[in-house]
Amino acid sequence: MTFQEGVLAPNASGGSPASIVPWGIADVLKAIGLLVVAFFVVLIPAATIAGRIAGSVDKIDDDPEALAFMLAVNMGIDVLMLLVALRFSVRKYSCSLAALGLRAPQRGGLWLAFPVLMGAYAILAVYFGLVELGNVDSLQPDSTLPDSTFDSLLVSITASVLVIGFAPLIEEIFFRGFLFSAIRSHWGVILGAMISGLIFSSLHADMGSVIPFSLIGALFALAYAYSGSLLPSIGAHLAFNTISMVASIAGAAD
Repeated sequence: MTFQEGVLAPNASGGSPASIVPWGIADVLKAIGLLVVAFFVVLIPAATIAGRIAGSVDKIDDDPEALAFMLAVNMGIDVLMLLVALRFSVRKYSCSLAALGLRAPQRGGLWLAFPVLMGAYAILAVYFGLVELGNVDSLQPDSTLPDSTFDSLLVSITASVLVIGFAPLIEEIFFRGFLFSAIRSHWGVILGAMISGLIFSSLHADMGSVIPFSLIGALFALAYAYSGSLLPSIGAHLAFNTISMVASIAGAAD
């Protein structure tokens, strides 16, 4: 199958629209490998610097300046994630951003973000219910932000910019537009959604988040596969993160 920039074609079963992308699994593995290396190269020195600011690495979460610094470093890693996705997709193969899903929905519409958001909350509700029913506290998801985040205005603003301003757009481009598109071209939509969702959940670095956020990531991928656009999943991701941040800020204020 030849690549036609910006063209949507039915999948093999004649169902939902699917992007024809020129990048493949090898490009995804190179991108992930580069990010893993960068993660250790950047975060270890950054943690050392933050530890000096706080007086100790163990005290980073309790020091507003050190914590804000680490959150800013995470913004840089997000930017690097975006650049890597662009490097191994649109730049390498000279195609437009539409190939990454940055285009108007081809089926459904922007309204799709609402049922996707409701689906994400339904997944969490069922998961929390099962964990509570099984009394498995070790599988309770932990927040990626420390409890002290909202004790400082500086840290709260930095965290909000990261979670609301950076994550929804960049993570959808990387995990759905770039990674999922490559995987589904080899193994199909369902397996591609599951694998990309699992990799997405690893970003949270929490065992309790693996199952629910793998499913949520898969749901976002299916929304992309259905609509042919990242805009619904970006909208759902943005709303999800915004609601979570507002709830966390409100909870800290009580």
